[in-house]
Amino acid sequence: MNRIQETSILGVNIAVTNIDEILKFLSENMKEVSGNYICVSNVHTTVLSYEDSDYKKVQNNALLRLPDGAPLSSVARKKGFNEAKRVTGPDLMQKIFESSDSNGYRHYFYGSTEETLKKLRDKLQEKYPNINIVGMYSPPFRTLTEEEDNEIIKNINNIEKMQKPLYSKKRLFDLLEAVQMAF
Repeated sequence: MNRIQETSILGVNIAVTNIDEILKFLSENMKEVSGNYICVSNVHTTVLSYEDSDYKKVQNNALLRLPDGAPLSSVARKKGFNEAKRVTGPDLMQKIFESSDSNGYRHYFYGSTEETLKKLRDKLQEKYPNINIVGMYSPPFRTLTEEEDNEIIKNINNIEKMQKPLYSKKRLFDLLEAVQMAF
């Protein structure tokens, strides 16, 4: 698997890329990257990573740290990476949803409330009629017990037609930590 080139900004390894390169990378490497997470980084999360070594580990352990914030891609260009462009989370998700059917992508949404997840499912199915949403889960808004963590991971990994586990306990923990720290 070819890696995306990166540059360190305040100790966070930010991808030097553009949206087309990311989509191509994901499409060509989906089986290898399945179960990993991607951080869509901005100035706030990068400064937070600089100030908090635990959060920096969450960021740097991600498969990719995409430059959502324009200043991050600007810094990369000033460091000589002229191809560096901003890759926003909403733009990336829209492109992934648009290509989901042709690429055979499956989606599982974790977090938020039942009401928000239902609205998300309805809107996505309206806009992308062939989208394959294999599951959604709204966890309680509290720290989960180890037993609950294990049950959620088991349920995600047991989804019909999954060829290999989506998440290990460590990956799920890192993902949850990243979400919690960002807010």
